[in-house]
Amino acid sequence: MATANTHSLIKGLSRTAKSRHKLLLMAREGVPKNVLVRLAKALELSPKELAAILQISERTLQRFGTNGLLNAALSSRVVQLVEIHERGIEVFGDAETLRDWLRTKSIVLGEPPIELLDTPLGAQMVLDEIMRIAYGVYM
Repeated sequence: MATANTHSLIKGLSRTAKSRHKLLLMAREGVPKNVLVRLAKALELSPKELAAILQISERTLQRFGTNGLLNAALSSRVVQLVEIHERGIEVFGDAETLRDWLRTKSIVLGEPPIELLDTPLGAQMVLDEIMRIAYGVYM
């Protein structure tokens, strides 16, 4: 089970079904851009990498302003990336190891996991791989 600080980038929510529903509602209402900024910093993503992952231009990313809310589609992606970040920290033990894993070619995934984060399906594949690593399930 997840620790109490799961989704610390989106304060105070745990991985219970009720909280996951809260995450869904938050995604629909819009995640504050500062969550995205903190996530990008935690994953050491450049603005160019972040824009590519979110499938938007760097300029569009800048237009959200410092405290603006992201639209539902982007918010949903951010929530998914937060989950990858949080579960990755739990599995790998620290942010540096997670960042290294994300940038190293995976035999199972066929490419570095970070390159799969530009689509919801790819992001789910990365999360699934993290969970397989957590439980020692090898393909």
